[in-house]
Order: sequence, then C-alpha cells, then structure tokens
Amino acid sequence: MQINFRKKYDVVWLGAFDSFWKLRTGLKTAIHDGVGFIHSGGRGSYHGGFGEGACLDFTSLADIFPVQIQNRYDLVLGQADERTTFFSLFAPIKEIHLAHDAEPTWSDGGLNAFGISGFNDTQLKPDAREILNIAGHPLLALGRYGQGRIAAFTGFTPSYHDQHAEWDANVIYPYLVDQELYSDNQSLLLSIYGTPGCSCCSVSSRI
Repeated sequence: MQINFRKKYDVVWLGAFDSFWKLRTGLKTAIHDGVGFIHSGGRGSYHGGFGEGACLDFTSLADIFPVQIQNRYDLVLGQADERTTFFSLFAPIKEIHLAHDAEPTWSDGGLNAFGISGFNDTQLKPDAREILNIAGHPLLALGRYGQGRIAAFTGFTPSYHDQHAEWDANVIYPYLVDQELYSDNQSLLLSIYGTPGCSCCSVSSRI
C-alpha cells in the first residue's frame, strides 16, 4: 500500500490496525513535511495484544511519537466481568486527569466520569506535552515531527462505524477531532483502521 499522503490529505488518523507494521506507506515522510497525525488506542494500536497487535514499535514511526511504545503486550484493561478471554467485557477505568501543566482551555471531556475500557501502556517522551493521563500513564500527548503535529491518544476507542455528524453529512468522528481543524473546512482527514482479517480499510472526509 503506497499513498501520497502529503498531496492528498491534511490530517491522517490511524485507528486500531492489526499488523500495520507490514505496510509501506510513506507516512513518516508526509508527517515530517506537514501532514497532521493522530493515533488512537486499542488492541491493535501502538504495540497491542490479544492477537491484534499493530506492532508499531517495529516501524520507524515509533521514533516520531510523543510517547515511548512498548516492545511487548501493552494493554491495560479494567476489571473483567468473567475469566479474561478475547471476548470479555471490562469495567471502565476512570482514573483520568488533566496534566498539572495543561492549559485551562483543556478538559477531560467527561472521560473521567464515564471511563474507558482500557488503554495502551506507554511512557511520555522528554520533549512531549502531556494533556491527559490515566492511572499515572499518558492518555493524550502532543508532539511534533518536522512540520507535522502529532496527537497520541492511548485510550481504547469504539469500533469504527461510518457515522456522520448530524450537523454536517460530510463530517465523521465530529467530536474527537480538534475544533481548530474544523475551522478550515477545506482540510481533508484520512482515517485508517483495521479489523481482524481485513488488510486495510480507510475513509476520508472534509472537516
């Protein structure tokens, strides 16, 4: 898979993607040249686990993240409702807090009240900026690589559904993308995600 990201997209959102390390995408170069990059957590994110690992630590992308990616199983889950299996349901983790030096314009967006089912265990890099943490680990961290801005959200996110915003049929994921992106309605977002047995799925939209 080879995509000319810089020519086609302003922002790339990489969701959980099983075995992403096998793909040759040119994404790192595009980020350096100014493409924004978001990665969100899941069983197939960062390193991953439960047989769905993205294994991003095998790729050169690991160098540009604002967090240090583990080289092993990195899933942290809430209390299971039964003996832990691939299909277990996990109680939400609610130990979510703003970083002590986060700007007052940031909030947890209600995450601490509702919790999330799990997150990928990472460590904040020295030159990164932490916005949210969970149980003492980075939950939302920001960084830069060249001209590109990077947001690493380690919390698990819902499975992808092509659900469009009620206020604009051209917008997907309306409440997870920074509002400043929407201020330029010519920006184009590419979301890349994967499911077990699916080599690649993607969707793009103007935001």
